[in-house]
Amino acid sequence: MVQYADTKNGIDLALVENFLTFICYGQEYSMEDGVHIKTTGIQIRPYGRDREFVTLLIR
Repeated sequence: MVQYADTKNGIDLALVENFLTFICYGQEYSMEDGVHIKTTGIQIRPYGRDREFVTLLIR
């Protein structure tokens, strides 16, 4: 999925709610109140055989 996101200005990795999240920074645009960056978050939510989400323990 990351390949389809606008990532012109980089990608950060973070744990959000114990799920691996790619934060993609894309195109800049300006509006009346300033300059903004398009941001997309993509979460990886693995689940087990019982269809319960698996908690990622990344240290």
